[in-house]
Amino acid sequence: MDKERKYLALCEEGARLFSTCRKRQYYAIIIAPNGRVVGTGYNGSPPGSQHCVDGGCPRAQENSPSGSLYNNCVSNHAEANAIAYSDPVSRSSGTLFVNGTPCWDCAKLIAGAGISKVVCFYDPTYEDWPRVRKHLLGWGVAVREVVNNGSV
Repeated sequence: MDKERKYLALCEEGARLFSTCRKRQYYAIIIAPNGRVVGTGYNGSPPGSQHCVDGGCPRAQENSPSGSLYNNCVSNHAEANAIAYSDPVSRSSGTLFVNGTPCWDCAKLIAGAGISKVVCFYDPTYEDWPRVRKHLLGWGVAVREVVNNGSV
C-alpha cells in the first residue's frame, strides 16, 4: 500500500474514532513537505458545546441533504480543525489528506493556509465538488482524487 493510501486509511480510522458528526465522519491530516505530520483534525462541535451525536446539531435535526449549504451546521470541519491546530510555517506547501471531498469553505481555508496539495476520497454524492475542485486548482492547489473501493 502506498503512502497516500496509508494516510487515507488513517483518515478513515481517525474519523471513525473521533468524529462527533451524526451525518458524516471526516478526519484530515496535514503532512509537511519533509513528510512529517504537522496537523490533524476531525469534524465536531466547538469545545464546550453539545456534540452532534448527542443531539446538538440543527443540520441533523432538520435532515438537511448532503452537500447542501452548511449554515445550520455547528461542527467545525476536519480540514478547518487540522489547519487551526497546525503550525503555519510547518504546513506551508504541505499536503492535506481527508477521507472525503472538501467543501467550498474548507477549500478557501486550504488555499489560504498555503497548502499545496489535497488528496481526498472522491465523493460522487457531493454535487458542488466540480466547482470546488476547479477553484482549488485555480488557486494553485493540486488535487488528487482517490476512489474509495472499501479496501483503501
